[in-house]
Amino acid sequence: MKRFLVTISLVALLALAGQSFAGWLPLVGASACVPATAVNEVFTTGSMPSTPVITFTRASSGSYYNSSNVLLVFGATTDAARFDYTISGSTATLLYEPAATNIALQSNAFTTTWTAYASSTITAAATTSPDGTSDGWSIGPGTSSYGTNQTFTYASASYVASLYLKQLTSTVNIVFDLAGNYDTNQATTAAWVRNNYVATASSGTHEIRYYVNGSSGSWYQFGAQVELTPASLTTSGPTSYIPTTTATVTRAADQATFTIPSCVGHLTVTFIDNTTQSIAVSAGSYTLTNTLNEYNIKSIVGAS
Repeated sequence: MKRFLVTISLVALLALAGQSFAGWLPLVGASACVPATAVNEVFTTGSMPSTPVITFTRASSGSYYNSSNVLLVFGATTDAARFDYTISGSTATLLYEPAATNIALQSNAFTTTWTAYASSTITAAATTSPDGTSDGWSIGPGTSSYGTNQTFTYASASYVASLYLKQLTSTVNIVFDLAGNYDTNQATTAAWVRNNYVATASSGTHEIRYYVNGSSGSWYQFGAQVELTPASLTTSGPTSYIPTTTATVTRAADQATFTIPSCVGHLTVTFIDNTTQSIAVSAGSYTLTNTLNEYNIKSIVGAS
């Protein structure tokens, strides 16, 4: 009789609290929302994780390095995520970049829009380039201070010029002339390296010129790019290579959208160099910002 009265009393108390007895029972075994497991996106396997499911979009193609460290020029089609091996060569990262425009025309055709500066000798298909094909160019001696240059219109802004360089016979110091600003010590090495130089241009017509300050020495080059300086330049360098022909080309921004559970108030983004960035978020649909500290993401994990 006492046990019956206790049960009746419990049901009565729940009713007074606005709950049904049936509605109370599932709460006994309900699992709590744990931030680090509710959002646990790890990209190092080279495939898209699903905790939670990510909707990935990009309104253009994009370049990235595959696991053999070969540059796939615009190898990722529209809306395809890029699992990139640029830095480590063995561990995949999600390449996540803002939009960027390459204003250097004929980015890998140095006998077209480009001028052979100071009678330099320019040879196509001279070596295997970073994309694994025979479209690396050689630049040989002309008169003093020879190389390649192109003229176009700049806005008043900070730009970064980049170019893949490799030594042909010996090390050569290449000068980057970006709108009348000079970096005189871009040395070639035995392997392909994407060198870059940042400078502020004044509004108007200026040139981009890659040349040697002397009358001897040869080198290989590939893939010229001039873009507005991205926010992540100090840690990630220029954005991925954007090929051009007769017009400028824009690579659209990467967009990763997923649902933030109610227990998650921050995301911890871990980059390829194991540095992290904390981002405050709210529950609901969320699109990862394009103003991250770096481009190559190893993981995104929830935190309270």
